[in-house]
Amino acid sequence: MSEFPVDDLQPEDICPIDMDAINEDSEKEAHDMIQIVTNLYQDEKFKERHPQAQRRIEMELETLRGLIKMRKADEEAHDALIRAISENKSNASLYRSMAEIQKTSIALTNKIHDTIDRLNTICKGFQLELPLEEGVDSPAQDKKEGQGAHRGSKSFIESMMSTENNLFSEEES
Repeated sequence: MSEFPVDDLQPEDICPIDMDAINEDSEKEAHDMIQIVTNLYQDEKFKERHPQAQRRIEMELETLRGLIKMRKADEEAHDALIRAISENKSNASLYRSMAEIQKTSIALTNKIHDTIDRLNTICKGFQLELPLEEGVDSPAQDKKEGQGAHRGSKSFIESMMSTENNLFSEEES
């Protein structure tokens, strides 16, 4: 005799969960989230020059993937519980299970947000640690492209005027 109660489930009562699809979706969703955040702070040049930043981001990617996978599995189980409750409204254990899954889903969602916040902090931290001149090839190139760091409003305004003049001269040619 088993220690655990055996439910009288029939094969048609069991809700299959496609773990392969959940794995694929979780990996893609985590990668997309990471890309959105890192693209705000980094470009390909930055990633090449700072592999340590990329390694930290990859660690967060794996954490995020796992959290998303758990949340997606919880969503599948939640849906199955809702179907089971609609067929057997008097089964109190189904309601308890649903409440636990809902608590877990909320906790996972909060952890996902925490991971995104941590990723933002990592990216900002790397940006703040960089010297102001990094990524600037030459002052002449900055004026030509209208990019670069400015120390004060006068330098910024001159850069903008230069860029505006270049745009008008290109349109006339």
